[in-house]
Amino acid sequence: MDESKVKWEQFLSGNYDAYTWIYYSYAKTLYSYGSRFVSSHEIVEDAIQELFLTLYKNRNRLRVPENVKLYLLVSMKHNLIRAINKEERYEPVTAENIPFL
Repeated sequence: MDESKVKWEQFLSGNYDAYTWIYYSYAKTLYSYGSRFVSSHEIVEDAIQELFLTLYKNRNRLRVPENVKLYLLVSMKHNLIRAINKEERYEPVTAENIPFL
């Protein structure tokens, strides 16, 4: 079993150090991946934060994936899609697009 799977199992068992290891092992890869699709660094960083927060919250329901890196990349893609759709729902408010009454 590769180290990522071992750390994932430890994380699922409640080992916070394993969770930290997963974050530091994959955060740069996730950031590079997300930056290929979204120009906003804030959206990419928020998507990574949301991904790891969701992992932590749902650790009791998760299983060890066959490929940890692939699992995280697919999760990142889904988080980016949600973030983009959320941003597109709202037009940015500026002084120019608010009518003067």
